[in-house]
Amino acid sequence: MGISGQRATLIFSDLDGCLIDHDGYGYAASAQTLAELRTRVPIILNSSKTFAEVEQWQQELALDTPFIFENGSAIAFPLHWSPSLPASAYPYRNRLVISLAGPRELLLHRLSALANDYRFQGFYNMSVEEVVSHTGLDTESARRAKERLFTEPLLWQDGEEQLLDFSQALDADGLCVQRGGRFVHVMDRVDKAMAMRTLQIMLEQRDNTCYQTLALGDSGNDRRMLESADIACVVRKPSGEHLKLKRSQGVHYSTEIGSCGWNQLVRELMAQGLINGERNHG
Repeated sequence: MGISGQRATLIFSDLDGCLIDHDGYGYAASAQTLAELRTRVPIILNSSKTFAEVEQWQQELALDTPFIFENGSAIAFPLHWSPSLPASAYPYRNRLVISLAGPRELLLHRLSALANDYRFQGFYNMSVEEVVSHTGLDTESARRAKERLFTEPLLWQDGEEQLLDFSQALDADGLCVQRGGRFVHVMDRVDKAMAMRTLQIMLEQRDNTCYQTLALGDSGNDRRMLESADIACVVRKPSGEHLKLKRSQGVHYSTEIGSCGWNQLVRELMAQGLINGERNHG
């Protein structure tokens, strides 16, 4: 891992509480910076949200880049990427997808077996109205949030000690628990860092260049992505706290929250010349 202002930059960004606000899902503070960057630096959304949700945000933000969804479970590519993708890529709606995780059905079967031992409510047994109530999404966005392929968000209603036991029970099945901004997420042993690295390698091979990675996030499920990136940008949470990282070098912290914090960090790095759109072919 290293930092170089000379290498072209790939920006990997979380959505909730980062590029968009935790409450209200607005992004007015980051809109101008996005408009300046999107034509010269790949901005890759890396979110716990579903394919349908991230695809909607891709359209909203006018991004024509690959995106990572459901906490690193899969990568979706625009159709024009077809010649450079491995044979394992498969069509899904108007994209091509590479799966890194197993299907959600296996995970739900295991959760059903644990439902009598722990108190939680998953998206699988929430109505659309309940998802609206717990997330603040509008009805159509809540429907998209329920279109899950690989992971399951849980509204955890038990204690922290029980959550640790629950995590250990799932660990034996090859599953893990990650904490997001609103929910805990049960998922295969993949994460945003793994998907980020996979996509970085594919882009370097396709473009015959070496990229530096810049990651932005705020929550526990962003931790490994932030620890792994060349440059880590930690957006302050609404509570006033920052996600704590093990690393100390190459880490930048915002004083603002949500899209204001995202914009503050990206603007500071642009001013320092650390976001580079020029490819260094090698």
